[in-house]
Amino acid sequence: MDHTLKGKHAVVTGGSRGIGEATVLELAAQGASVALLVNSSVLEGEAVAVRAREYGVECFVVQCDVANPLEVAGAFAEVSERFGSLEICVNNAGMVHNAAAEDMSFEEWNHMISTNL
Repeated sequence: MDHTLKGKHAVVTGGSRGIGEATVLELAAQGASVALLVNSSVLEGEAVAVRAREYGVECFVVQCDVANPLEVAGAFAEVSERFGSLEICVNNAGMVHNAAAEDMSFEEWNHMISTNL
């Protein structure tokens, strides 16, 4: 097990599945403690956190809609309280609507752009 990130603290948005899950597990394998920011997949995030903790690091889940600035501020306040410092941030959360832009409502478009950016 490589511990090149031992003592580092990371946040991964969208860390409950796919690329985010793989990122969380790799960071943990390298010795980093990780906070997963997830929106609707808290149970999936908890399952990833359990696997990450098997590497002997701290890992926890924070429910957060990254499109909502108030939720992001609250999530990072919680992360700061738990970790103290933050060296790594992986902005992995994203979404897509399976529709042409002209077929989306303003609210759908705005939420997609806010989440992805």
